[in-house]
Amino acid sequence: MKSIEGVLKFLAEIGLDFYESKVYLSLIEYGKQTVYELSKSTKISRTNVYRIVERLKSLGLIEEKLVFGRKYLVSAGDEKLELLVREQEAKSNLLKTILPEIKALFRTNSNLRNPDYEIINYKGYEGVREVIFNLLSTKDELRCYVSRDILEVLDEDDSKLWLDEFKKRTFLIKEIVTENYLLGIKASRTNRNNNDGSRIETRSLPRSDLEIHFLTYIFNNQIAYVSWKSEIMFATEVFTERFSSLEKQKFDLIWKNCGLV
Repeated sequence: MKSIEGVLKFLAEIGLDFYESKVYLSLIEYGKQTVYELSKSTKISRTNVYRIVERLKSLGLIEEKLVFGRKYLVSAGDEKLELLVREQEAKSNLLKTILPEIKALFRTNSNLRNPDYEIINYKGYEGVREVIFNLLSTKDELRCYVSRDILEVLDEDDSKLWLDEFKKRTFLIKEIVTENYLLGIKASRTNRNNNDGSRIETRSLPRSDLEIHFLTYIFNNQIAYVSWKSEIMFATEVFTERFSSLEKQKFDLIWKNCGLV
């Protein structure tokens, strides 16, 4: 990037507004600064600098350091920028995959032109954790397209908590997996089966017939999409009765043609 405009455009692409970019660039240009010094160098009020600093800290772009008992702010390494870029790319790919299905549904059903629907995006561990625990609200059947065990994304305590809560519920889980993932999934599901394997049924299809790019969960009147790779975690929830009803019908048709495991 040869111009400040180009840098600001890049930072906007990864989710920073103009003032957040000013604070971040000031730390890169001038090095460590206190909030007071940042306020002077950026000409942004200290009240707003405090707010911006918290936002940039939550993104991992800046850090606090104590120097002789005084608190300074410094920019984090460029690997944090790379991580944010990869997160944006992964999120974009997921939304591009989901969008055609939603658009097709709108085109084929005129009743959905003014639907009662909501789409919520999550990222990071806490966001994905919330989506995973939302699955426990399933009323009857949790229909899943699975390429990995969802509990792999949770830490040990949260995974145990999810399993404990699952045992208290009565809903059934139906999983469709590709044959390529089958052995690994069966191994990783051992602990869950020990809790209540009778409520989990798995069927498979050859990868040539069904390719699962990310985890998909259909339940109640909503659909959840979950994906993660290393530190990149994100999820999307779509709330709409008509869309979820159609996806349940599609799942049930595929289910009938799957092989028993």
